[in-house]
Amino acid sequence: MSAVYIINIKFLKSPRDKEEKQDYRYMPEPNLLPLNLSHLQLNPPDYRGRIPSLPEAERTMLMEKYQINLEIAMQLVVGILMI
Repeated sequence: MSAVYIINIKFLKSPRDKEEKQDYRYMPEPNLLPLNLSHLQLNPPDYRGRIPSLPEAERTMLMEKYQINLEIAMQLVVGILMI
């Protein structure tokens, strides 16, 4: 918080009182009902194969499998992510 010092009356004043007021950007959460998905019968193992590996895991795999250094592995992974 910044403050302004008024010399003639020796008073420290806050330039704004926004800290004490309710934030005008604040929006309360909507009153949504709970979402029940039990009837969908989701099977997480089915989805695991579709999730791509993280860049760090991809780099490690490339380095171990092809015996390349970190710099080349990073370039390859960045190239794959940009496609």
